[in-house]
Amino acid sequence: MSLFAIHTVPDDHGPLVSLCWSISMSGMMMYSGQKWERELSWEEDGSSVLKYTEESEGDHRTVERYSTDTETAQELRNAVTDEVISWSAYRYDYSKDEMRPTDVSGRAVFNLTFAAGEAGGEGSSCSIDLDAARQNGKGDTISEITELLKSFIKEENLLDRTTEELRLPNGMTKKEYIDSFSMSLGPSAPGVSGSETEKDGWKCPECGNFNTGRFCSECGTPQPV
Repeated sequence: MSLFAIHTVPDDHGPLVSLCWSISMSGMMMYSGQKWERELSWEEDGSSVLKYTEESEGDHRTVERYSTDTETAQELRNAVTDEVISWSAYRYDYSKDEMRPTDVSGRAVFNLTFAAGEAGGEGSSCSIDLDAARQNGKGDTISEITELLKSFIKEENLLDRTTEELRLPNGMTKKEYIDSFSMSLGPSAPGVSGSETEKDGWKCPECGNFNTGRFCSECGTPQPV
């Protein structure tokens, strides 16, 4: 059995119970892995909750849950069921893309989960490669869906928030690693303090979000060189 087997959703699948927009970044450098997920889940009564997860390798994982506008969530549910499910057949054509050497790679997908159909059996799921979908002219629809998912993330809609410290197998967090690396380099350059360096940041060229890390916390775009 192939590790990359294609998951197919049966024609008699049940209702969509989860739509997850997932962005992951990884690189050659230690602690470069990052992941963002916005998962919209529906209950049997039609109510829905959005869960936003942000994970930084060796640093932290934050999970926030938000209430949603039921009508908007249902419109999104219908659109995904009617059209997006068919995108699972798309495969990215690398011959159309100019390969660029980089130490950072990223992946963006929609993961769809459906309940069992009326005939019973088990639920089903599929993954949508968003780069492949964009190659097939679905860019505008992807933008509409992702903007709707982001629109639910408002402070007034926040239900709860949890943060967990993450460590790698070596037992260190990212802060501990950076501190130990800085100590090995000795004092910072004259006239430049650590606090001044931490104030520096950059504006994402894709979404305009202000960031201080190597990747955009909103869309995952790497910091321009």
